[in-house]
Amino acid sequence: YSEVQLENLFGNNGKFLWRKANGKGKEYLTLEHERKSISKERTFSNDVAEKEILEKMLFTLTGKVCQKLREKGWKSSTVGIKLRYSDFTTLTRAKTIPPTNDDREVFEVIDELFRREYKLNNPVRLIGVHLTNFSPADIEISLFESEDQKRKKMLEAVNKIRSKHGYGKIDVGKFIKDK
Repeated sequence: YSEVQLENLFGNNGKFLWRKANGKGKEYLTLEHERKSISKERTFSNDVAEKEILEKMLFTLTGKVCQKLREKGWKSSTVGIKLRYSDFTTLTRAKTIPPTNDDREVFEVIDELFRREYKLNNPVRLIGVHLTNFSPADIEISLFESEDQKRKKMLEAVNKIRSKHGYGKIDVGKFIKDK
């Protein structure tokens, strides 16, 4: 179809379609943008008040955001949570930490924020984890490089298994609730 025919059929949208189909428009196509944050949230079909269920979900969400962080080759220095209660009151809290992409280190902060902010027996509609302030993962800050290197290799192996077989096939650690 010609530009005029498409314009007659679809108005301005027809003109737009013809231009795109014929390579007219912006000279450059941008496929990537600078990512400012990585987050995962879960909206429950029924509000949840049980602290253990919420902590277990935070553990899973933490694993997923840390996996994405490692896939990007980054570490994060700001870790945060989001809680939306059944009355739609939404609370977000964050903490700055030394840069990491280790599930265990991130979950310790997530759990600390959750325990400090969660209102007992108050049903939660949505729960989330977010990471910001990224830096390249190849910058090592630890004094115990050999232990960090072992852990880094283990986390890379976890990512490979999850990429090939699915997220649920392996966990970084075991979720244990303090009694």
